[in-house]
Amino acid sequence: MADTRKAAKAFTENAFETTLTSVFNSTDVTLSVNSTGNLAGSGPVYIVINPDDAAKREYIFIDGTITSTTMTTSTVDNRFLAGSAASSGIDHSSGDRVRISPMSQHFDDIWNAIGKVVDVDYSSGTAESIKIAGPVDVNNQVLSNVPDPTNPQEPATKAYVDAKDIDDDLNISDGSNTGTVDLDTETLTVQGTTNEIDVGLSGDTFTISQPNDVTIGNELTVTNQILAQNGILTNSISEHNAGSKITINSDIELATGNTATGFGGGVTNEFINGSFNIWQRGTSFTGSKFTSDRWYVNNGGSGTITTTREAHGVSETGVPGMPKYFLKMSKTGSNRFTTDDYLLQRIENVRKFGNATSWTVSFYAKASESNMTVTPELVYDFGSSGSSDTTATQSSISLTTGWARYSFTFFGIGMSSQTISSGSSFYDNDFLEVRFKISSSSGTANNISFSDIQIESGVTANNFQVESAGIELKKCQRYYQLLIDGSAGVRVPIGIGYYSSVDIIDGMAEVKEDMRGPRTITTTSGGSHYQATAGAIITDNFDDLSVNLVDSNNFNNRAFGIFHNGSNSGDLANQSVSTSVTVTANSSSTKITIEAEL
Repeated sequence: MADTRKAAKAFTENAFETTLTSVFNSTDVTLSVNSTGNLAGSGPVYIVINPDDAAKREYIFIDGTITSTTMTTSTVDNRFLAGSAASSGIDHSSGDRVRISPMSQHFDDIWNAIGKVVDVDYSSGTAESIKIAGPVDVNNQVLSNVPDPTNPQEPATKAYVDAKDIDDDLNISDGSNTGTVDLDTETLTVQGTTNEIDVGLSGDTFTISQPNDVTIGNELTVTNQILAQNGILTNSISEHNAGSKITINSDIELATGNTATGFGGGVTNEFINGSFNIWQRGTSFTGSKFTSDRWYVNNGGSGTITTTREAHGVSETGVPGMPKYFLKMSKTGSNRFTTDDYLLQRIENVRKFGNATSWTVSFYAKASESNMTVTPELVYDFGSSGSSDTTATQSSISLTTGWARYSFTFFGIGMSSQTISSGSSFYDNDFLEVRFKISSSSGTANNISFSDIQIESGVTANNFQVESAGIELKKCQRYYQLLIDGSAGVRVPIGIGYYSSVDIIDGMAEVKEDMRGPRTITTTSGGSHYQATAGAIITDNFDDLSVNLVDSNNFNNRAFGIFHNGSNSGDLANQSVSTSVTVTANSSSTKITIEAEL
């Protein structure tokens, strides 16, 4: 409080200062000063001696005689008022400062303080308006005698509001029809319709929503996308028929992990055999070659890559959906993977990946070392007589030592400036090559495993599309067919033929599926791999077959010729011309394959 009083005294308006002309002891009641200004004969006043000296400051009330050079207080009790440095015992010396504040000044100060809160014009002596300078707290009291408002910013009384409430209605409209609701006597009801619109009220919250099952009595027109969160189940979708139709001007997008029943599946995986379920060539390979169907391993770095088919356990949780197999690439000894080592697949028809179309590649992988990475690379090949290849490298992906899913999205390049090879009337030779380049910065005997690789249109990595085994095999056989596999048992039929001369057999056989083209046939030779049979017991064993395609470039011509020309052994040696025979495999290692890879 002392500091507050000092501040108030120090900044009072029109106060003035003088100095003592003689000693003023602690028990004196009259002090002598240089001047009392124009206060002679008036009073009372307050003074403070040594106002800025915390050790000698003293407040005094002067209520006695004031001359031009002296001031008297009626009693020593008027000395050492609140705010003084002490309650008694302070002596003052000649020359000490004295600040004098007339009593009229205190009234001015009070009015000034009031003016800090309200703006009062009282000059005329009659009541005027009051302007509040800050918030008003009425302390739970009542403001009474308040008139009805006439201006926008004036307060409203309860009676005024009640009267207005009686007169007000709520205007409503559905866009065509209008109506009113008396808010005092009527209730606005919003009615839902079963399987069309749901309504609900909870407390002061009103909700309008669509039900889980929606019935549409006539037409549904979709101008953008249908987002199916839990699949689309339909008996059939046909062309527009009388009274009902579904018009879709964009895509049907399925939520992750769901399918559209009746649509033939929601996701199209442009990779063939992304599940690694088909292994026509075998289950273990070394070096650079095709391995699991459609997947080629490039062994470009130091050391030899061994590629094997591995089985997922039935309790596998790292890759969902209980897949059967995965592909594993390993290096032995001190060698590790470099970016010249990669797994790739070529996808026919580079056109579909052009003109800013969006594509997302996803795959599951795990590595033996935590420092291993996969760098995806896209090679646009425009065919043998087309533009030069264009390569786009994606950001490297760091792998973990456990199964995890990874994905990246790319946008197709512009095709307007590219020349795409015309191919032939039976096949195209342009493609997109997707490479998974593998690298490890340290460690030895590295290995990396891939499972469930998918490439799909759009920017979302949907759940892996599981293709039926029969369809997946047919897709693979467009590029490679194991026509004859002796490991299935000897006497596997190859074709029907006849002796065109005493030691030459001519015959015909057929491929299993239409193929891409051009095609190349490979046969096993040596070791009596083949046998010609006429009747139940008459046989002729021989080592080699010379197989020629009737038309190697025609993908849908399945016929090929089988020929043998050389010395024979057995009952059919040097048989007469035109003897009919059945040609079969005669060894578990006998194989005839036909290939039409990109």
